[in-house]
Amino acid sequence: MRRILLIFALIFTTTLLISARSIDSESYSAHRLSVGDGLPSNTIRAMVQDNDGYIWFGGTGGLARYDGYAVVQINDIQDGMAANNIGLLEIDRQHNLLWVTTATYNVKCLDLNSCTYADYTGKGDDNRAYRKHLLTKRGMWLYTEQYGARHISYDGTSFTCRDYSIANKTIPENSIAYMAEDSHGIVWAITQHTIIRIDTAGNCHKIQDGISTLDLRTNGNNIVVLDKANRTWIYDSQGHLRLSSQLPIALGHIDKVTTSVIWQGKYYVFTPGDTYAYDLTYGRWERAAIQVPGALNQGKTEGYSFIANTTDGTLWMLPDKGNATQMHLIDRMSANPGRGRIFNILRANDTTLLIATYGAGLFAYDTTTGKTRRLSANDDAPLLLSDYLFDIFTDRSGCVWVASEAAGMTCIYRKPAGIARYVKPLPNKIHDRDNGISRI
Repeated sequence: MRRILLIFALIFTTTLLISARSIDSESYSAHRLSVGDGLPSNTIRAMVQDNDGYIWFGGTGGLARYDGYAVVQINDIQDGMAANNIGLLEIDRQHNLLWVTTATYNVKCLDLNSCTYADYTGKGDDNRAYRKHLLTKRGMWLYTEQYGARHISYDGTSFTCRDYSIANKTIPENSIAYMAEDSHGIVWAITQHTIIRIDTAGNCHKIQDGISTLDLRTNGNNIVVLDKANRTWIYDSQGHLRLSSQLPIALGHIDKVTTSVIWQGKYYVFTPGDTYAYDLTYGRWERAAIQVPGALNQGKTEGYSFIANTTDGTLWMLPDKGNATQMHLIDRMSANPGRGRIFNILRANDTTLLIATYGAGLFAYDTTTGKTRRLSANDDAPLLLSDYLFDIFTDRSGCVWVASEAAGMTCIYRKPAGIARYVKPLPNKIHDRDNGISRI
């Protein structure tokens, strides 16, 4: 099997030299997969490559695996039930597990060692719907405002499943709104009125109660909680309160947080209206220089965080160093109302970001010059068959895979350089037999 995957890698090796300056149909080719090749559907929403090199696709028709030659559908989960509408795939590389989330928020676990779905509860209780989840160093956390939280760990041979709820008196409230992991592997959670710290042994510690929580973020050793009274609570990983400050009334009031991010030493809070920033060193609030009404999180990649105003199609790039940059990429946003994620970004190399959009195709952005190149289904010789893109990732060989709505999968790779050697006639012997070629 590894030999097959190696051959596949050699066929499509590109070293990912895609750049914003050269990406076009003359320099790149596209390899496509569709239902005709075995995909369960032409709408693929998520994809990932496992430790053995297999590429996994999840979409409206279910789950499939690709080895470079053939697509194999793997949909039976248990008791005849099929995952026929998949929205998210995440891989636990340490334990070789693939976590599959369906459109109804059922979270299933595929053991990649045996390619079978596992009952991680040990009692057939893995059909409970958890709307949110967090994959950490110590396993998967599932949580919801109805059931509390569930932690699943795997030691290589068996699963351990532990529930945190009012029923077993492990947490004071079931209404868990957010969970996050800090740099020490400590998991933090906020319920409606409580801040909770869960240590590496799985023990819960109530850090603060009697407040109405609004938001939670972690960054390194900083754990930031915002409450509805607009007070921030800054803790270290050990649970010690480091700072606490009130948002001045003169700056405004936060009733709803659309997203937040810790960027360059400040905690940015985005609301349907104004954007606020809190300095984590000096404990001061200010009206942020970046104003993005209704911003939503668009993910992270190496060196960057991304947010977007999903009503006007503008992407904001927040680099670890340097200034924020905004780009208006999608027009006619009324065509896709209600979508929270309209951009998926891949760092192709040191100077190029590839931005897959839901509605405007694929952009290659040069981080040194600020210039962009666009690939669209409307190009004269299109590499893409749809401008409505759901996901993007690069495999080990350097191919860039793009998942699109109703158009299957596209793998974009650099065309191999042509190799030719010319045999020149011997000088002064134009009609001599020395220049004759009898066969090839």
